[in-house]
Amino acid sequence: MQHVQPQLAPLQLIQSDGQPVFGVFDGMVDSLNVKQFQFYNEMDKPASALAKHFAYKHFQFASIVTPHYIVAFAVADIRYVANGFCYLYEIKTNKLTQTQWLTPLGLGCQVSQSPKQGRAQIGSKRKGVIIDIVDGQWQVDIHLAHIQANLRLQPAPLSLPISLCTPTGYNGWILYAKA
Repeated sequence: MQHVQPQLAPLQLIQSDGQPVFGVFDGMVDSLNVKQFQFYNEMDKPASALAKHFAYKHFQFASIVTPHYIVAFAVADIRYVANGFCYLYEIKTNKLTQTQWLTPLGLGCQVSQSPKQGRAQIGSKRKGVIIDIVDGQWQVDIHLAHIQANLRLQPAPLSLPISLCTPTGYNGWILYAKA
């Protein structure tokens, strides 16, 4: 196995040539800059705006493990539908409480174009999951029938954020960011 030395995270993932910067980054990318991505079909022709729109998938996910509970939630815009879930597992009682939903064409879903700043949301303040991201720190509000939580997530003091961008599919890419 080859060790890869992380490079500094670029300010924008998609560069002026329309292609992403691939690699392991020491830190988080400020902006994905997705609108600049030059997406091509299998015949190496520029894909239509509609094809580009439906090919792009975006999500925010977190899981929290404590001695008593495991909590996980996600907000995903997969274009044809928006998908969200939240579950709470009580370790001592072996009880799982979960909520999940799908909305057509991403209605009611918002996902930030930056891993460091913005909002990811599915549903509403009255019933849904909202993640506000400021300087890489997450403020999470979960308001569901059986799960209510207000959480503040920030990197551990000695943990450095890291990002990884790799090619996928014909000419796609995936960015994984961990705070």
